[in-house]
Amino acid sequence: MSAPRFVMIRIVMIRIWQCVSADEATAQAHTQLEAFRVEMKELGYEQRIKDHVKIGAYCPAMIADSALTFLGTPCEDRDHALEECIKGLSETCKFEKKAMEKMMETVKKSIKKAYEDAKKEINNFPAFLRPELPRLNIDALLKPIKDIVKQIDCNKNSKLQVPELTVDLFTNMKSEFQGGLAMLKSLRTDQASQFETIVQNGQLQVNDHNSPQQPQQPSLTFQGHTINPDSAIGQDMLRQLEEAKRLEEQFSIGGGNIAGINLR
Repeated sequence: MSAPRFVMIRIVMIRIWQCVSADEATAQAHTQLEAFRVEMKELGYEQRIKDHVKIGAYCPAMIADSALTFLGTPCEDRDHALEECIKGLSETCKFEKKAMEKMMETVKKSIKKAYEDAKKEINNFPAFLRPELPRLNIDALLKPIKDIVKQIDCNKNSKLQVPELTVDLFTNMKSEFQGGLAMLKSLRTDQASQFETIVQNGQLQVNDHNSPQQPQQPSLTFQGHTINPDSAIGQDMLRQLEEAKRLEEQFSIGGGNIAGINLR
């Protein structure tokens, strides 16, 4: 009785790893897989990376090194190992595409929450000091990323033959995914920053409005010269002007000018 398929896949994966485990490129692939997992987790997607996706990560190194004969290793032969890479390419594509779709939903919720939080804070400001919060069209914001994901065809490589396998097939697929992922992360960060800036500017206006206004000292001129109102001469002039104002009010004397002193 043959072993279950998932057991055979795990055995193949272990064998492929053993065939190339000493190679520096495959060590780098392992690092990239971990970075990939961390990036997905940051955007709210945490799923076990399937075995064939892991196989797909090691395959470019095997394809690039045609000198690998797998003699003395658990692998049967090069063609047998690379056949698993065809499956790895397809499964990696499907896994990454599904991950992008899930992460878009997570980012969509995150942006909506940031928008609603900003709106609540702004509504706490006096109505005449509330900054305008632009209308949120999240679907329009996500459309460029959705278009990238939509155009990725994971079935186009399913009928490949081993001689047709190239490193570029893996590299191009990874570049498409990384491009969409970078756009998604940037969108989430930029939108949150935009909402935060609007709220902060609104709060500054509220603080400025609520701060006590300092009385402005009048400007004094005498015969074309500006006098500091805080100086002794300036204070004496101010007293004279106050007296002139009192007399004006008492005796209805017009003017606002006494002894050539102007108050502006």
